[in-house]
Amino acid sequence: MPDTTATALLYAGPEGYFDVIGALPDAPPGSVIVNVSGILFGLHPHDIALLLNLLGPDAEHGQVMLLLKDPDGQLWLTATSGPDGLDLVVSFPACGANARVLVPHEQAAAVRAAIEEATRQ
Repeated sequence: MPDTTATALLYAGPEGYFDVIGALPDAPPGSVIVNVSGILFGLHPHDIALLLNLLGPDAEHGQVMLLLKDPDGQLWLTATSGPDGLDLVVSFPACGANARVLVPHEQAAAVRAAIEEATRQ
């Protein structure tokens, strides 16, 4: 696992943090590794598009649930968009871990830029 303690996080708030770590190896182009309050996992382009539609000042308010496969097991990502931002809730039963972060809609441009930067490498 990459060490994120030495670098600034993309977003840190009172309910957790969010960061884009880098490109996801051995995955379709455009896939990235993200960190949601200490749980690292990969997202493919289709999943990223679903989440980005829920983040930003003109975002669709709604909810998506994604079942993601990881080498350590399956994890559930629930993303809910509301007036305050995109609430990401991760449940990783195989590791006995849960995490949450509320990413404000104002962070949309920074999130998109971080994803673009990670996939350029």
